[in-house]
Amino acid sequence: MKGFVDKIGDFIERNGLMDHQGVYLVALSGGPDSVCMLLVLQRLGYRLEAIHCNFHLRGEESDRDELFCETLCKQLDIPFHRVHFDTRSFAELHHISIEMAARELRYNYFHQLLQAIGAEGVCVAHHKDDVVETMLINLIRGTGLRGLTGIPPRSRKNPEVLRPMLCVSRDEIMSFLHDLGQDFIIDSSNLKDDVLRNKLRLNVIPLLEAISPAATTNMALTAERLMSAEKLFSEALDKHCETAIAEKNDHFIAFHIKELTSNEYVLFESLHPYHFTSAQCECLFRQLSNHNIDDGSQTYTSSTHTAATHGDLLIVFANDDPRLAEHLIPRQIPTEGRYDLGAMGRYEIRIVQKTTDFVVDKSQDTACLDADKAAFPLTLRPIATGDRFHPYGMKGSKLVSDFLTDKKRSPYEKRCQLVLACTQGEESSVIWLVNERTDGRFAVTDHTKHVLVIKKLEQKPN
Repeated sequence: MKGFVDKIGDFIERNGLMDHQGVYLVALSGGPDSVCMLLVLQRLGYRLEAIHCNFHLRGEESDRDELFCETLCKQLDIPFHRVHFDTRSFAELHHISIEMAARELRYNYFHQLLQAIGAEGVCVAHHKDDVVETMLINLIRGTGLRGLTGIPPRSRKNPEVLRPMLCVSRDEIMSFLHDLGQDFIIDSSNLKDDVLRNKLRLNVIPLLEAISPAATTNMALTAERLMSAEKLFSEALDKHCETAIAEKNDHFIAFHIKELTSNEYVLFESLHPYHFTSAQCECLFRQLSNHNIDDGSQTYTSSTHTAATHGDLLIVFANDDPRLAEHLIPRQIPTEGRYDLGAMGRYEIRIVQKTTDFVVDKSQDTACLDADKAAFPLTLRPIATGDRFHPYGMKGSKLVSDFLTDKKRSPYEKRCQLVLACTQGEESSVIWLVNERTDGRFAVTDHTKHVLVIKKLEQKPN
């Protein structure tokens, strides 16, 4: 028994998971794994408080589990926290599975309670068998090197989540509890092979152990070795990903396509933080590698971001960026004055008489037009499909999209582009591609009597 406790203590120290000065939460379900963890950590002298989540998914069983955990903590003189969740309603509201809903509710509450009591971390009772199950799940679904490492001692996504029991197996846990004569709760839902993890636990892993009794131990050892290899791999991969970044600012990130396609891992690791799926990354890697994407003609959209090519770059930007013109509502400008149009910018609009000494302001942020041709009301709006204008200084008309492509504007810049238009009869004409070019048909000439001067002002500092 002492050897079992020391084994876990050594694992905690080797992985730098806990110290004896801080307070730690223990996720206590009442099952054998979490009960064992609570007893072992107390014997190792750590300062503990227990947290039990009642998900109200198994009727009286859920309440039985809560009472068991409360009673055990009273016996051990360990502070006890509990929380109740309407898990089914949460799952329906967010259109996610019951399993995913329970996970989100549990870990969100863990984080809140950690902050509230100033705890250092929350210990969860994953063990060696869970590593093997996770390995097999990832292998079945398709995975890379990281997926084969199973479960890390400290969560990559939430570093406050600690797993001090990964060095011991389910059989070792059951033997420890049996020797102590310690009761625990059996969750009946774990006895049904209705979900993938249960099918592996109840059917596949016993079959593997029948073929080779050391199957679970050897697979867990392989995961541990792969985790060491993955650390070295990740260090090299991080350097490649840094090299792939061409530009990064508050609005977008640009990657060198050549670097992204040097290895599929580089592309996946670069785009995964922006919620692109493995399937999207695989497809994008294949097309970029084969040069099958024309400039800006192909975009990929995740739940939060868009990726689009631009020359030898891949531009990634947020779908909800307030600068994107596609989110903006057309604004009408009825007459002269100063206008603060939020994300569309600030403008000063006035009409001046053209005198002999009048000089057209050719600044990029200013448009000077014939006021008798560009009549009010004016409309400031995003680019519309098929928008065409006569760029000043050029012959004939051109699609706005083609003009911007010729100017080598990136997909992000195109989506931020605004036009100023006026209505002539039933036709709306683009008179200014804002901060780019005016329409030559509305240019100031020797015959112009009044000049419409439109100046885009600097944004007010926040």
